[in-house]
Amino acid sequence: MKFYIDDENKCHAADDGTMREVEDSCFDGMCAEYIEGFYYVPKAETSVIKGQEYSGPMLSAFGDYTKMELAQARYELADADRALKELGVRVDG
Repeated sequence: MKFYIDDENKCHAADDGTMREVEDSCFDGMCAEYIEGFYYVPKAETSVIKGQEYSGPMLSAFGDYTKMELAQARYELADADRALKELGVRVDG
């Protein structure tokens, strides 16, 4: 999946024109709110984040993980609802 990292190595689902495109499977199937709660250092690169040096590949959450997981669960539920509707399946209750 393609995503973007800014100059602080924070992940973004969309590019504002100043970011670098990255492709990695770590965010396959994930929603924007989940993706945007992580730092990412690409493979074979080293970056300093908040004074600490990290070598890639590195993925680390900095956002409120509970909120990120809730956003992801809502995203997956909406996706499942869309799929059922497309198939003509109706769930009562």
